[in-house]
Amino acid sequence: MKRKSDSLDTTMSETQPLTENAQPLDTTMSETQQETEEEAQPTTAICVLGEAMFFRPEAHVISITLFLKEQFKDALDRMAVPDSLETMHVVIQNKDVNTLYDGDAIPVFVPFLKAGADFIVHIIVGENEQVGDEEVETVRTSLIMGGLRLESDVPGADGSRTINCKKPGGDDDDDENWDTSSDEEE
Repeated sequence: MKRKSDSLDTTMSETQPLTENAQPLDTTMSETQQETEEEAQPTTAICVLGEAMFFRPEAHVISITLFLKEQFKDALDRMAVPDSLETMHVVIQNKDVNTLYDGDAIPVFVPFLKAGADFIVHIIVGENEQVGDEEVETVRTSLIMGGLRLESDVPGADGSRTINCKKPGGDDDDDENWDTSSDEEE
């Protein structure tokens, strides 16, 4: 019989953050698990950098929390397959952009996105703070240089910022004739 404290200990160890001294969890799967995963492949990934937020996602969502910049590039390696994600969110606090956000990771993520998929970066702030221009430029430049097309950059009422990009391709996109102007003919 399992004691209540045993399940509590297990839950706590699963949610403890990775630190420089901690070893990442082994995420390898058996062939049967891989076949099941391929059938029900998640279409959304959420990568939280630092202590921006904590939540328990639904089963069909890949959720990753990272505390080291070096881990960002490898975030999807064993959790997603190429051309499987329709949406990827990156959530980071403004104060952590320069220490946790790795713009060189964006080209590594692009192959996991389906054509026309959304890649959204949420830069959140504390009370009475605003997202800095330098942080926004760091993120925007990395997204564009990573092969994504900037769709919008929207400041939030609370001072946060949401930067939305798309992977070229998809039904509503003509790769050869990108229109980068904001004036669209209807």
